[in-house]
Amino acid sequence: MRLILNPKTKINNDDLNFFIKNDEMKVYYRDFLHSKCYINERVGIITSFNLYEYSRKNNYEMGIKFEKDKDIELYQDAKNSVLDLGKNSIRILDWTEKGFKIEQNLMEQKNDSFQQSYIRRFIHETLKVGGYCISCGKPKSYNLNKPLCEECFFTWKQYSNPYYKEAYCHSCRSEFPTSFNKPLCNEWYMNYLDNY
Repeated sequence: MRLILNPKTKINNDDLNFFIKNDEMKVYYRDFLHSKCYINERVGIITSFNLYEYSRKNNYEMGIKFEKDKDIELYQDAKNSVLDLGKNSIRILDWTEKGFKIEQNLMEQKNDSFQQSYIRRFIHETLKVGGYCISCGKPKSYNLNKPLCEECFFTWKQYSNPYYKEAYCHSCRSEFPTSFNKPLCNEWYMNYLDNY
């Protein structure tokens, strides 16, 4: 089984961990994914429906059901599209609150700057790991609203100046004049603006 999600998909950590730890399941992330296709060995559905209780109760949804034996071409096209999405996505092999493991050969293939920024953004925003304290540069969880480690936050809190000049980018740890108000270097700030 394959589960391909958009990094912006809101999924709780227990559910994500359940899918990743399931030996029968491969979990992928693909940026800009909006389609919903549910397919197995016999039947498939392409739909606007999200697998949320809210969608079931509050939205008018529609979709197309197709069967492998009756709609051969449509079934094969949908299956091939899902397989292609998997090939061009990040596969998550394992993760905990402290770190993650993604498919290494995929990282090596994706060496252009857009793909690297996509991978980094996925790691930060979905797994909430890979950030740095903007004052001391120590590794910490990624959170643009809390870019300081506990120790540095305690010192910063005495003055609470959101524009106070700090030393590091929260995303890449490059030395750059940042602040609590703008914790990213220019490169990561522009990447953030381009994607939100």
